[in-house]
Amino acid sequence: MIYHKINAPYKRWQKNLHTKEMLPKNTNFGDFKLGEFSSIEFDYLFNNQWEWSEKLDGTNIRIYIHSNKEVQPGVEANSIVIKGRTDNAQIPSELYEWIMNWYHTNSTELHSQFPEGVVLYGEGVGTKIQKGGLFGEQHFKLFDALIGEYWLNKDVIKALGKQFDLDTPQTWLGTMQEAIDRVKTKPKSTFGDFVIEGYVGVPICRLFNDKKELIITKIKVKDFQEMEKELK
Repeated sequence: MIYHKINAPYKRWQKNLHTKEMLPKNTNFGDFKLGEFSSIEFDYLFNNQWEWSEKLDGTNIRIYIHSNKEVQPGVEANSIVIKGRTDNAQIPSELYEWIMNWYHTNSTELHSQFPEGVVLYGEGVGTKIQKGGLFGEQHFKLFDALIGEYWLNKDVIKALGKQFDLDTPQTWLGTMQEAIDRVKTKPKSTFGDFVIEGYVGVPICRLFNDKKELIITKIKVKDFQEMEKELK
């Protein structure tokens, strides 16, 4: 299963929908239309508590751990399949090797603990991946996990990361406005001495919309820094 699409909280001024004359003063195409939410769920939940974690600047990775109780034609028992954001996405060879080494180190315990299999979702970061050189050599950081149709909660994911030696982003609770206020301060990453790309947030109890899509959003430092500059 491909990971959920993560939308920004607000709609944007778009060239295919708006003319230059429609833009407010000091506004460019691509800027947020503040106050116009990109979904009714974001509007409804704006002042609720969300769980936020650092948005990592890397490449999306899915790790399928297939165990012996799974019944899937064409899939070997006790095996691993590594995919990117899409099924055809190319995975950097160094990252692929890192994940395979990690798997061989932990395979016995992984298959024992997850007899029905598990999908690990995370970000491949490190040298030559986006601007991920700030994270050091290429490796995988875990941020979500799926067993069957059941998504694990953040506390369980953190415990899994600790058990299987995978980094997981730290989390904090706050409203959308509090997350926006934080990114405006250009906060530092917990993984090194550099400014984060932004935050990814989900309601403190996992919620889905009418299309069965996870309610999840991203608030990026870049978006709000550019708007602050234009307003000055």
